Amino acid sequence: MYKFLCVDFQNEFASKNGKWYNGGKSIDFINQTLSPYLAKKSLRVDEIISDYRPPRNKDSGIGCIPGEFGYQSALPDEIRNNDPWIKCMNSPVWTRKNIGNKFKKPGLPYQNTRAFNNWLKSKFGEPNNNLTIILFGLTLDCCVLATAQELYWHGYNFKILVEATDVMPNKDQLKIKNQIINGEVLNHWLNFITFEELIKQL
Repeated sequence: MYKFLCVDFQNEFASKNGKWYNGGKSIDFINQTLSPYLAKKSLRVDEIISDYRPPRNKDSGIGCIPGEFGYQSALPDEIRNNDPWIKCMNSPVWTRKNIGNKFKKPGLPYQNTRAFNNWLKSKFGEPNNNLTIILFGLTLDCCVLATAQELYWHGYNFKILVEATDVMPNKDQLKIKNQIINGEVLNHWLNFITFEELIKQL
């Protein structure tokens, strides 16, 4: 069985009007190929999204502000499940008081592994060999990687959909992505699947 998990496919990263628009090919692939395919097959996606309001340790900018354009998911409603997990740092275990609440001031980031684990179980059940999570979104060398590590530590099988993720914006974006996919450094954490391989198994 396959279930789908998307990371940070929010307007801030996935829309040309977003503050941190990624500009990678994966955005067009998700919009033009993956999302229509999932809709046709009546397959739905769970999400991890970000609330990057201050204060944050190692703060690198303000964005993904609840209630604003950049915070909104760029996935179509017809494939999106409700109740996303909201994080405030690259790793999904980091949360905060009033996270995602546009009417209240956010608290300081803190780790809540138990809450994230409970969310995973509510969406994907207990880890088992019959379930593989198809992971995609932005970005492969940052938030998708951090999520993959947490899935591994929580005992879940997962594969990253090659065409549906990119690395952070860089002039050598494709080269860096290929180095991650084909290299040996991150093989302990990352497993990949192409869209062609996936559709043969669905």
